[in-house]
Amino acid sequence: FRARVVRVFSGDKAGDVSYEQASDWIIDGLKEASAYAASQGVTLCLENHGLFAGKAEQVLNVIREVGSEHLRSTFDTGNFLLVDESPSEAAVKLADHISHVHLKDFALVEQDYEGKIYTSLSGQRYAGFAPGEGSVDLPFILGHLKDNGYNGRLTVEYEGDEEQKQGSERSILNLRRMLSAL
Repeated sequence: FRARVVRVFSGDKAGDVSYEQASDWIIDGLKEASAYAASQGVTLCLENHGLFAGKAEQVLNVIREVGSEHLRSTFDTGNFLLVDESPSEAAVKLADHISHVHLKDFALVEQDYEGKIYTSLSGQRYAGFAPGEGSVDLPFILGHLKDNGYNGRLTVEYEGDEEQKQGSERSILNLRRMLSAL
């Protein structure tokens, strides 16, 4: 398909695997994968997702340890909330390493909320919303990316409860509105 950017994950905790053991496997695997990606003119982008690379510092550590210009960050704005990290602070930390962006939004919900729930590491309960309608400060993040010269793709990732096409279309409209305000 001639893709130039491919999103990758670190995997997630299974059994009694420690963070240190998993980190070694992730780094070794991504060193090999990045070398192959370089030979193909492709950039791998590690998404902040799960327990092994959910936080900005974890993503940075993997990128630094792999040491390849062919491993960068897929910055998923909503996923940081699920590891109890500010997406805006994460944007500042990772700005120089971002080559792909997922605009996703969550908001805290009450105990009696009946839709799909995403629980953070600390037990906070979130629900998905169209980007721009939840807790993530997307205008700040988009402005910070712009100020840092980001020129990659912006994708919307809708994980809300309403019909997916409607939620995705509204997500795109919200993104266009936010971008026009920059």
